[in-house]
Amino acid sequence: MNLFSLKNNKIKKYSRAFTLIEMIVSLAVFSIVAVVALGALMKIISANRKAQTLQSAMTNMNFVLESMSREMRVGSRYVCVGGEFSGLSLSGLNASTCSSGLNSSGDITIAFESSHIGVGPPSCNLIYAYNLTPPSGTNIGWDMKKAIQTSCNTAITSSDYASVIDKKVILTGWYLKIIQDYYPFMAIRLSGYVGELEKERTYFDVQTGVSSRLMTVY
Repeated sequence: MNLFSLKNNKIKKYSRAFTLIEMIVSLAVFSIVAVVALGALMKIISANRKAQTLQSAMTNMNFVLESMSREMRVGSRYVCVGGEFSGLSLSGLNASTCSSGLNSSGDITIAFESSHIGVGPPSCNLIYAYNLTPPSGTNIGWDMKKAIQTSCNTAITSSDYASVIDKKVILTGWYLKIIQDYYPFMAIRLSGYVGELEKERTYFDVQTGVSSRLMTVY
């Protein structure tokens, strides 16, 4: 075998491998494809998380509004008081506080006599109360709390109030109006958002109206 044949064999042998430039180009193409695929995956995850938080928020808000609507529809003597309501009865409270409409500006409670009869003596319609508390401390949104009178001889106190809104739901504003009539009508609107990150936030604005089925005489 001559020297030319040996060189030719070596060239053929080494020509079967990848060159450095080919390796760099392959890695660059793979990196671009990987980045694009990862970006699409992150968008899918973000969209799924946003859909879950929205569903959780709407489920929670619908539950709160439906609960209020159901209870107030068969209630009577709607009143609004500044701060948390505490006491045994609604006697002496101003029934027209919410008649002109109230916006989110201060601690307020919606109280009314429910259809549930409490033990006495004498017997009474137990009081239900929904309180709206403004943001404070680490709470960046409004809090909605509910209290139920346990018996006619037991007054509602601050310890009876419990939050009814999920902590993931940030309530930023509300509107309330009660039209006092023989059959009172209440309109309430709640607005806010869900989602910790700005790009994942979903904003909501829900409202409902309730008309009492029972005649109320003030």
